[in-house]
Amino acid sequence: MGAQVEFTDCSKYGHENILKPGDGASLVNIETTYHRYHSPGTYTVSLQSFSRNSNKSATALDEVTVVAPNAEDLKGDWKLERVEWYEELFLDPNLSVFQNKKVDTQIIPESYSVADTNIAVSHQNESFFFFDDELTYSYNDTTATLTVGNVNYPIVLFNSSTLILKGGYYKGYTLIWWVRD
Repeated sequence: MGAQVEFTDCSKYGHENILKPGDGASLVNIETTYHRYHSPGTYTVSLQSFSRNSNKSATALDEVTVVAPNAEDLKGDWKLERVEWYEELFLDPNLSVFQNKKVDTQIIPESYSVADTNIAVSHQNESFFFFDDELTYSYNDTTATLTVGNVNYPIVLFNSSTLILKGGYYKGYTLIWWVRD
């Protein structure tokens, strides 16, 4: 989830094209581009190609399925690598969460041990991100959202060594980077 998907325009006689990845974004006149899907689901991708005079067009459709990690994938030991604050004054579906203006990055030395319903937090100093030493959480694998207390953290990128959660920020959002060996 959150990995880049490559799209290539393979039309032979198209003069202009519009690629719609199925999540609200619309990209014009691309030959090859990369796009990230940050939510689980099945997306219908369309590529519409136009003739030089724009009097003819053809559309190709395909599907991309993005699968959320399951609860077992989240369990284990994680380190908080960094927290990044991004400004998002208006929603632009053409931008990935990594492409908005970054306003700050902080390194916060914490470790997390994720079990069935609890997250144990270990602080390396006094400036820590989560304030309790043990947190109760729930995970919705349909929406890929980790809920800690009353706060929802959608997962925007997951692989075996990286988990990126999206949190709130009054001018936009934060990205919370967890890593493991």
